[in-house]
Amino acid sequence: MDLGIWIVLLLLLLLVVIAVVVLYNALVRARNAMRQARHGIEVALTQRHDLLTKQMQVVPAAVQAETAFQERVLEMRRAQPVEQMSVPQLEEADRAMDRAQSAVNVTAEAYPEFRANASFVELQKSAAYTEEQLSAARRSYNAAVARLDDRREMFPSNLVAAVFGFGTEPMFRASETERADVDLSGLADLTGGDAGRARPASLS
Repeated sequence: MDLGIWIVLLLLLLLVVIAVVVLYNALVRARNAMRQARHGIEVALTQRHDLLTKQMQVVPAAVQAETAFQERVLEMRRAQPVEQMSVPQLEEADRAMDRAQSAVNVTAEAYPEFRANASFVELQKSAAYTEEQLSAARRSYNAAVARLDDRREMFPSNLVAAVFGFGTEPMFRASETERADVDLSGLADLTGGDAGRARPASLS
């Protein structure tokens, strides 16, 4: 075979190798960006859980004693660490924290002295800020998943993704609708709805 043909073939092979390396590295960057964005969700969920736990510590003792209220709060966090949760499990943990936060808010509305507690007010502000961070982390994660999916599906990077087994994760589904539809009817008795129940002493 002519030397010139060998040179052309070698150049073509070199170009193919370079293209594969470039596409592979782009897929790796997209996958790492997705993982980093997912970590942001995990961190925000952990912070939100910690803040909810602190809010529980300043809830009036009469409310803390209610079994139903405790169940509403305890479901906000699984025994499994968030780092080990799948995306659907993270979504459920997020929804559980929404329900717990709603229970806290309803309790605060029922007890004016509770709303006036400086520690609780500060925790409420921190919780609102953390929820904003969580919303931003969700958007960042979904955008990162979309970018990775584009690279996995578009030619020619889809060939490289198939060869090297690049997977993806489901997008984090927004739960705004579920937040709007939270059923708090069962909390009336927990927050002073029963006229015969004594209200707790004012908070200091």
